[in-house]
Amino acid sequence: MVSAVERIFLNVMIRIGVFPNIFFVPKPFKIYEFKEIEKDINFLKTDLVLDLGCGLGVQTLCLGKKCGKVIGIDIDCDAIRSAEHLSRKTQRKITSEFKCCSLEEANFPRDHFDKVFSICVIEHIDDYEGVIDEIYGVIKPGGVFAFSADALTVIDSPELLDKHRCDAHVTKYFSPNELYQLLTRKGFKNIAVYPIFKSNLARHLFMDAIKDGFKIKRTFIIDYLRLSISERYTRNKDGIFIIAKCTK
Repeated sequence: MVSAVERIFLNVMIRIGVFPNIFFVPKPFKIYEFKEIEKDINFLKTDLVLDLGCGLGVQTLCLGKKCGKVIGIDIDCDAIRSAEHLSRKTQRKITSEFKCCSLEEANFPRDHFDKVFSICVIEHIDDYEGVIDEIYGVIKPGGVFAFSADALTVIDSPELLDKHRCDAHVTKYFSPNELYQLLTRKGFKNIAVYPIFKSNLARHLFMDAIKDGFKIKRTFIIDYLRLSISERYTRNKDGIFIIAKCTK
């Protein structure tokens, strides 16, 4: 849940017209990840968008600024209540809806959404193939599916991998080739799959974050800028997360 101090801060930012913005997720990896997922995607004001695993809804509302309507779903009902609180503050300029349910329980019509987004969700789902099937069904022909998933290829400490898997409730780590083959098998087209957080700086920051439980740091903006620069110039091929984009 959002704390009382965070609510006051968000309310002030809403009144002065700054919220929503992805920088209200004070985590450098999440900021970079979100920007990478939405990069080069052509949003239309008529788009109906789904955010699968929306959490507290900040990223959902950021997507909502670019489309006609956004729907966020999550199985964490406390998170959904916080998302609904935030959405009420932006209802004059963003059309949004939040539901506490799984994708299967939502029972959306087929060929319903223009775009579906999901930020590091499928690695937490046992039946991830079934979820991909559901996503394919609810996207309109020609619609976009853009998402991220954990890989942690460059984390070479078995102890930290075990800690991350346990703390984050990860069911499976993916490889780019595995995701490409999965999306191809499910019928998606125009598939682009690539790793992010390939730099040595990203590896060290992420390992430190695993150790301290991903605590929010005052330096998150500086760390984001450092990450952005290091990612631009790295020559490493493997990464911590994977970005996937495709069409139906």
